[in-house]
Amino acid sequence: MRKGRLTYKRRSRRALKDYSYIGIWGIILVIMLQQMNINGFFNLESAAAAATVRLSSEQSTVSLGDQIRLEVNSTIEEAGIISVKVPEGLAYDQDATRQSLQNNGSPPMVDYESAKKEITIEYSEQQIGENEVHLFFQAQNAGNFVVVATSDGNQSNEISIDIEAMEKDVPDIEGGTIKEDEAKADDQEIKEEPGELVQVEEEKEEPEESGQVEEEKEEPEESGQVVGENEKTDGENVDADQGDASIDQSDQEKEQDNEGIAKEEEDLPEVDPSNSIEGNIMAAALSADEIDVDSWDTFVAAVKNTSISKINVTKDIENPSASGDTLGLRTYQVTRDLEINGNGHRLSFGNTSIYLGDPTNGMGNFHMHDIVLAQYFAGAYSEDIVGSRLNVSYTGKWKYRFGNITTEPSVQRLARAKYAEVTVYGEMNIDTRAENFYLGSFKMENGTKYIGNVNFYNFSTFYYESAARPGDTGESREFTIGDESIVQLTQSQKLGTTYPAVYLYYKDITVGENAKLDINMPGNAVRFNYGDGSFTVKGGAYVNLTSKQTSGSVIEYYSSNNSFHVAPDAELYVIGNSSTPLINLGPLTSHRGNSFTLDNPKQYDLRNIGNNTAVGLGADTSATGYANTFEINKSDIDLWKTGSNVLGPSDFSYAAVENFTATGRHSSTAGRQTVVSSEPALQSGFNTTYYRRIAGMNTKPILEFEPVTDADLTIKARVKIGETPDNDGLDENGVVRYMDVYASENQASVDITDTHGIVHRDLKTDANGYVQYMDSIFNVGGQKMSGVSTRGPWVQDGQSETTVFDVTPPTPAEVSLLEIEEGTYQITGTADEVGATVLVEVDGNSLKDAEGNLIKTTVAENGTWTIDLPTPLAAGQTVQILLNDNTGEITGLPDVPITNNIMGNVNPTVTIEYHDAIFKAGPLFTVAEYSGSLTLLAPDSLSFGSDVQISPQSKRYQIESMNQKLGVQDDRKHKSTWKLKAALVDELYNSAYDSTLTLVYSNNGSDTVLSNTGSLIYEHLSTDDEPLYINDLWYGDTKNGLFVEAKAGEARVGEYEAKIKWSLEDTPANE
Repeated sequence: MRKGRLTYKRRSRRALKDYSYIGIWGIILVIMLQQMNINGFFNLESAAAAATVRLSSEQSTVSLGDQIRLEVNSTIEEAGIISVKVPEGLAYDQDATRQSLQNNGSPPMVDYESAKKEITIEYSEQQIGENEVHLFFQAQNAGNFVVVATSDGNQSNEISIDIEAMEKDVPDIEGGTIKEDEAKADDQEIKEEPGELVQVEEEKEEPEESGQVEEEKEEPEESGQVVGENEKTDGENVDADQGDASIDQSDQEKEQDNEGIAKEEEDLPEVDPSNSIEGNIMAAALSADEIDVDSWDTFVAAVKNTSISKINVTKDIENPSASGDTLGLRTYQVTRDLEINGNGHRLSFGNTSIYLGDPTNGMGNFHMHDIVLAQYFAGAYSEDIVGSRLNVSYTGKWKYRFGNITTEPSVQRLARAKYAEVTVYGEMNIDTRAENFYLGSFKMENGTKYIGNVNFYNFSTFYYESAARPGDTGESREFTIGDESIVQLTQSQKLGTTYPAVYLYYKDITVGENAKLDINMPGNAVRFNYGDGSFTVKGGAYVNLTSKQTSGSVIEYYSSNNSFHVAPDAELYVIGNSSTPLINLGPLTSHRGNSFTLDNPKQYDLRNIGNNTAVGLGADTSATGYANTFEINKSDIDLWKTGSNVLGPSDFSYAAVENFTATGRHSSTAGRQTVVSSEPALQSGFNTTYYRRIAGMNTKPILEFEPVTDADLTIKARVKIGETPDNDGLDENGVVRYMDVYASENQASVDITDTHGIVHRDLKTDANGYVQYMDSIFNVGGQKMSGVSTRGPWVQDGQSETTVFDVTPPTPAEVSLLEIEEGTYQITGTADEVGATVLVEVDGNSLKDAEGNLIKTTVAENGTWTIDLPTPLAAGQTVQILLNDNTGEITGLPDVPITNNIMGNVNPTVTIEYHDAIFKAGPLFTVAEYSGSLTLLAPDSLSFGSDVQISPQSKRYQIESMNQKLGVQDDRKHKSTWKLKAALVDELYNSAYDSTLTLVYSNNGSDTVLSNTGSLIYEHLSTDDEPLYINDLWYGDTKNGLFVEAKAGEARVGEYEAKIKWSLEDTPANE
């Protein structure tokens, strides 16, 4: 309810009291003005300083309840802090201030400490120059009040504010401002009984609509600047003497106002339910507590029926009202337990919502599940789907439970459950314009999948607007993610980078065992604002925190005594592009007692891709007792210096460090930071100011071979020590991409066994994690190589293997012909690779038959091959013989040689180099013009007779028959003398009697006994192309020919057999 909302009589009494001070304050004001050196009433200046400050305001006179805008103009020469003291008569309006800051392109950090009633404006080096900040206040008490601004505790400036005791509607910063014309509009819409008392009470009854309109103005102010611990939010005034623990009189006034609302509701005339659709449905359901609904009318009636505890939605439902709520859902207060089962249907609320009032039974339960929710924002009544309109007297009396819910992006919020407990389960896809929830506490049941996004305002995803009080359902102020849950939190809004995912007065964030949490925020992913908070990552859990901003920290401790603890076997990744420490344990010197602990983590990576460090122990100070702590136990520690490539190899690597603790402040000054570690090098040389990335993979290394071919003598492999999320974090599709992390120089060693069984030992990694060696022989294609890597105490499980790529073509074929002439229709030859395919290219094109099939043959087992050509070759054509090994097309090799095709590896047409090998070209011929041929015509068998009588005397026997004549044909264009020779391969032998006879060739009276050395039979120079049959010249009168000579007594009965080899020799013309 609004603060300062008084009845007429109360206002009169207060006015009389306030006017008594006018004279005194007027005198004081005159004296103050005379003592100040000012140019105008509200403009005061002082001497120049390193950061000068001037206060001003355009308002010369203000009244009680007015909003005051104060301009803080400053000239900043270096980073510093301006503090503004708030006098008792003013109430600081932080929300209006935030909204103003949101329009500032590069605003400073504005914080308010309610206990001291002091505003601090912190400027960084990025804001050097002229600056103006607008601070907003509410006039709370009549009188003259002085606002004092101080620059770095040195130069100061002040301004006097005069508040008249003429009271207007006093806005409630928490509940929102209720303007008089809005109250009138509310009165007209409600159309209740006329009368002053009723109107006054109506103003109390209907603050929610007009109040939330104002709230929508103030909520973007969340996007302004960070608010610190002990901060007053939403107009809840904190007693200066008792700090956060004391709530002022305004809350009591709210309770009185609520009583007024209840009284008014009692005075309202009763409505006859029998005269409405709602009444008919209510009457039909009197005997049951559960009802099915299939329209907006029946849904609203069921919500308003106090006998119904469960509503089943049986079809998609749309609020038909384009502007308004004719059935009164938005003003009806639900005070009973209520469950809404959507049964998977869509329910569109239009511009209305469910209003939870003061629970009848002292505590209420609201349960909504299995539903798709839609809404469009049009002011106060569409700030959420369900909630208590932030009524502090009973919003903490409710427990909310949601399961299997999807919100369409037009929904403002799912629930404003301030001070209340919220539990979710199942699959939650919550995409809202503003926060998903206002909260007191939040519990996610085990196995929940929650996807949360803010798509319009610069707000957090979960907003703990105020600290829940003892007795509230959300008093634990926890944010608990159940075991095995999957959570993805993002902001697609483009208005600002101010707020983390979970903000402000939460106490403990817990990520359950084996749960997964991805947060990708425009600004901080995690921020401790309230103090004494914790963030715990339980065993087996995974947390990935990413920030898209290029300035602030990803994890920021903006208060004291907070802890971030990663339990054993949990993973943590913190990644951002930050100009401040990525994890900042205290941006102000007052922040102390903070700790960040990685306790035997499964893996972690703290990676600042900006120009600052990974961890900051807190703003530097020489004061004692202001230490913060950064601790790592039982883990690898890899370090990247601030000037090193953050994605390159680490500069220092320490494996399995037992313990490491850095305590103090973020300073390289001696004595400001103390390091204790089981690793001497860390204890003596570590300082948080030195390193931009700190990581520990804590995994066994894996050897990754570079592709090896049977053309490589240089063998190369790389040692991977882990993998980590990339710099982008969770993308719009809910995917996190990983990148590999490789060993640095000498961080790992490798043993490799090649295909010949030779082991190459103790190969050390270079700066990029590679090992390599040069061999003298090629590995065998198609066979496996293996290797094992070691990194300190971490030894690879098993071994890595790679199969050597067979890229080498066969050794080129040998062709039988020295020259290929025109008319050739068959080519023969030999090859080393049995089974290889023999191909022919003519004029650079593969030779094919009439159907387009390749002309090919296969190398036989004996290494020979013969290929028939479809048409005789023509003179001048080129002919190339190529062999293909039939190993198929190579896949998985980045640089496949041009000699590989779908069939396999083939000889190149020209000799090429590939890696360490040379691939020779197949034999190439140019078809010569046909010059004729010299041909031997020889019989396969000949007989000296089959019935020969043995003579007692020596006798010669001539040939009686042969299956073909013995001759020579010479049709060459350029003829030369040829010679025919005969050699005895096997002697003429009778195996039955072991008897051998002699073969004799007689020519012109000269006898030659045939032997295995070859004997000249005939020599001739042909004069034409006709064949010359030599056996036609035998016997008869010439006595020439081939004879069997049997000397007396040598011949025996039986068969004699012999084998003769005929050979034709060409005698060159010049010989």
